[in-house]
Amino acid sequence: MEPFDINDRLEPIHVLDLPGLHTEPSSSILLDTLSLVVLGPASWDHGTSSPPPSAGRRLRQVNPEGLTRYLTSIIASDLSWLADEAAREQVWATASRRLSERAGRAAMPALSRTFHVPTSAGRSVGIMLHEPSLTADNTGLKTWASAYLLAKRLHTLPPPTPSASTSAARVLELGSGTGLLGLAAAAVWPAATVQLTDLPAIVPNLTANALTNASLAPNASAAVLDWRTGPPPSRPGERYDMILASDVLYEPAHPALLAAAIGARLRPGRGARAAVEVPCRAGYALELRVFRDAMARRIGMELVDEGEEEGWDDWGDGRRAEEGADEEEGDGGDGRRGRVRCWWGVWTRPS
Repeated sequence: MEPFDINDRLEPIHVLDLPGLHTEPSSSILLDTLSLVVLGPASWDHGTSSPPPSAGRRLRQVNPEGLTRYLTSIIASDLSWLADEAAREQVWATASRRLSERAGRAAMPALSRTFHVPTSAGRSVGIMLHEPSLTADNTGLKTWASAYLLAKRLHTLPPPTPSASTSAARVLELGSGTGLLGLAAAAVWPAATVQLTDLPAIVPNLTANALTNASLAPNASAAVLDWRTGPPPSRPGERYDMILASDVLYEPAHPALLAAAIGARLRPGRGARAAVEVPCRAGYALELRVFRDAMARRIGMELVDEGEEEGWDDWGDGRRAEEGADEEEGDGGDGRRGRVRCWWGVWTRPS
């Protein structure tokens, strides 16, 4: 067979043009082919995937039709013509990874990706997050669309102002997950101290992400806090000037608990604010109404700004970005990224 050059042309090719197993391609040819079909983690900036490590060179695009079958055939093959057992194992492992990349976020191994957040200085900062593979019900190990949307909105909000008893503003994020929102707050508001919090199982990865981004968010730290049951601060000095939360309403009890947690931890007085963003998921409209009512009636907060916006998520609703989008993207029906509509609101203590 003729040597296979993955860069000999740049137009999309059909999977039938890839090296067939019946030709007994070498391990290097198979690995070159598999490097061509890397599906990078979603960047969500334009509904596209982050560039793979080889992004410094332009690679041919492969029509996705039939690609899953091609990858499966490699995994199922004994690759008996490859004498080197280590080479066979590498080909099987690489093909399995390419297949898992197309099986939705829940099937993917651990990944790292960068999210770009605008700042009030007119520049953008890149926040690198590690997301472990998803196991059991640890949804806090994944980054969610509402966190990214609110993170990109922070630079439009007035910076948090400290109370008369403190020198620096204090920001608290409830249910930080991978830390995107809180780390963005630390980068956008460098004069403030930012406390990221979540459950014990989530905090080790949260701490690692804070350390990874220490150069742009040295004012951020992570700690364990279960806002559903955690005791309120015992002293006024332990309260915060700004509280942030995103995608934290999953159960009927959560709206009232979240409102109570905000009310207990937000300092009294003018200028104290809370900003929350949640996805408009089917079946959760009641939770959002209950939360808004609890914030207004029980906590006495005033909603000063709100709106709805669309973003991207690994688990979207299946709507695609535009006509002609790549079939590998935007198909939320099988766990791939799609559009997500979210509601956001900003509350303040009444004057």
